[in-house]
Amino acid sequence: MLRTFPENQRPMKKIAVFLFVIIGTPLIAQEANVPLATQKKSILYLKVGSTGISPEFSYSLNKKLGLRLSTSFYQYQKNEIVSIEQGEGLDDFKLNYDVKAKTGTVGLLLDYIPFKKFLVLNIGALYNLNAVDLNLNPKSNLAFNDLIYSPEEIGQLELNITYPKISPYAGITLGNAYRKKVRFLCDIGVSYTGSPKIEMRASGAIEPTASQSATLERNLKPLYLFPVIKLGLSYQLNKK
Repeated sequence: MLRTFPENQRPMKKIAVFLFVIIGTPLIAQEANVPLATQKKSILYLKVGSTGISPEFSYSLNKKLGLRLSTSFYQYQKNEIVSIEQGEGLDDFKLNYDVKAKTGTVGLLLDYIPFKKFLVLNIGALYNLNAVDLNLNPKSNLAFNDLIYSPEEIGQLELNITYPKISPYAGITLGNAYRKKVRFLCDIGVSYTGSPKIEMRASGAIEPTASQSATLERNLKPLYLFPVIKLGLSYQLNKK
């Protein structure tokens, strides 16, 4: 009896089929007596792109396969007070916002080399550290509808965005680091991050705003794929 996949699981079904094709093909080739490399190759990478700075390390298993440890990280933080004009005779409304955003992954990828030059296929999984924290805190009175509200009456807002920890990844590398000592590379791929989880907490007059977290999650649900583009260099440690 064939098993059917619910609508929300169909992307994972496609990923599973892709994994089977990419991983199964080189294993079949190996069974067909594809010659193994005579020398194992250790390679260092330094890349930069949509996931931040990305140092990596790979090790060749044979002429067709390599195993790569991939890491990336980037962090943005800003704490600032903004002023908003409230009209003649009124002091500016001051609002402090503190935002922290970070992207980071640790991944294990299988590199499959279908040709002798230029192209490498990548498949694997990433441990996801992406997160966003936002705090809004009023620092002065707010005039609204002829009434004056103090910072305590307005209240504070905290927002946290996190993602599922495991993200399947598939992509290609233009440039074959396993063939030359130094190589310029371009990675193009996509990770299945899943839908973000949003938590909101609020106090004072803006406390009802926290109930909108579920609505935000629904609006962001289609954004479950993250494009990955990296440029960088590779260096073979044991190639003369």
